[in-house]
Amino acid sequence: MKVMDYQSQAQAYQLVRRVDNKVEGIRRHATPKDGVIEDKYYRSGCGRGFATETHKGAYRLELDGTGRPVTMVDRHEHTEYGYKDETLRLETGADGRKTYSSKLYFDGGGQIVSHKESVQVGPGGFENYQLKNDLKVALPNWIRRNRSTETLLGLVAGGAVGALAGNAVLGLPGALVAGVLGANAVDGVIRQEQRMNHRSNPSDFDRAIYRPVDALRTGVNVAGAVTGVGLIFAFSAAVTGIL
Repeated sequence: MKVMDYQSQAQAYQLVRRVDNKVEGIRRHATPKDGVIEDKYYRSGCGRGFATETHKGAYRLELDGTGRPVTMVDRHEHTEYGYKDETLRLETGADGRKTYSSKLYFDGGGQIVSHKESVQVGPGGFENYQLKNDLKVALPNWIRRNRSTETLLGLVAGGAVGALAGNAVLGLPGALVAGVLGANAVDGVIRQEQRMNHRSNPSDFDRAIYRPVDALRTGVNVAGAVTGVGLIFAFSAAVTGIL
């Protein structure tokens, strides 16, 4: 058996304590029926800063004939200025070993935390502690630490697609107008996403390019406003001429 280091032991202890506390909490608030306690719940109200707060979950606890816990599954979702979803499990094997596990996803507007952890508890104590990070959140976390890079790529992509579409319809003038509008449209989507997820510390590279990218974004926004006003005047003139 592999010897666990101090950090793994501490994390395993915290996991076991969370699961055991959940088991005891369920047992205190309900009477088992045929050795099983289970329920679902949903609560919604006003949280911090008048934000909507919701709690949603379900649990199932199975007890043996002596009242000792055999298995437990508890899922809890919490929404308030972010989203947290955690499932805690307890499983007892035929040999008496208990497996404690947690599957956690938390997004509070900064770096997303998503991982699975588990540990077995046998006669000798903690065994086989594992912590596996979810690789699917690596890209969103990178983007949140590189917002200037995201902005730059969005402006380039939006401008390029708009320019190609405009050129196909109206030639060079259409390419210029559609390019500016396309860049602003994509930037609007990116801005909204960045307002919601702005709590990650930027990378060193992102800090280095922040000022020139911010200046470019401002220029594109100004050009978009001028182009929009120009199109309104052009449309008004065309309508007036027709009438």
